[in-house]
Amino acid sequence: MTRNPTRQLLVAFAASVAILSAGCHTSEEAAARDPEHVIRPADLDALQIGHTTAEEIEQRFGSPDRRDTDGALTYFTKRRASGAQDSVTFRFESGALVKICTARAA
Repeated sequence: MTRNPTRQLLVAFAASVAILSAGCHTSEEAAARDPEHVIRPADLDALQIGHTTAEEIEQRFGSPDRRDTDGALTYFTKRRASGAQDSVTFRFESGALVKICTARAA
């Protein structure tokens, strides 16, 4: 059997296009797949520094978007036109909430 380099190139190209297109999603699909957390100021006011635990935070807001090695939980809350997101990070010591850090994306 003889090898046809043009045919092999076309097959390789078709396979790579199929693989790349499988990874592409419309923005609507991405939004459905990656919902933003809604955390209002009133939600933060209800938390008690020194008492609220990480488990209580997760019960209230769901699974965090990022869990740091020090136990901090970060939730991305609002996507900006630039693609950046606002976030809320909860920090704990000895199992209790000690700090709430909010960051607004530019």
